[in-house]
Amino acid sequence: MNPNQQLIHTFYTAFQERDYAGMIACYHDDVRFSDPVFTDLRGAQAKAMWHMLCERGQDLQVAFRDVTANERTGQAHYTFDLWRWTRMALGPMGVLLGWSPLVQGRVRGTAVSSLHKFIVKHPEYQ
Repeated sequence: MNPNQQLIHTFYTAFQERDYAGMIACYHDDVRFSDPVFTDLRGAQAKAMWHMLCERGQDLQVAFRDVTANERTGQAHYTFDLWRWTRMALGPMGVLLGWSPLVQGRVRGTAVSSLHKFIVKHPEYQ
């Protein structure tokens, strides 16, 4: 395994263990992160997101596979149960409409708002 593959493996292993400090240690200070929920996080925001998710996601289960990397890029395929999170966060509406664009927008809005509140309470991310 080359060093970049090892870094990705270390990151996702820490994610499985909800070890936000281990995850954050894998990030460059100028990191840019985007996924279907958090569409454009930079630097400390991305680090705070992992801290928040690991701290709050007590039943978080993550699986990863197919770690590849070279000198410039790397990737892994990972999965966690966003539909389950939507159901917990939004109740019956999340169960019925969890993948509709309207509910996805609400999930994004709620998640971003939660992250901003988390950052305010954690000055290390400001």
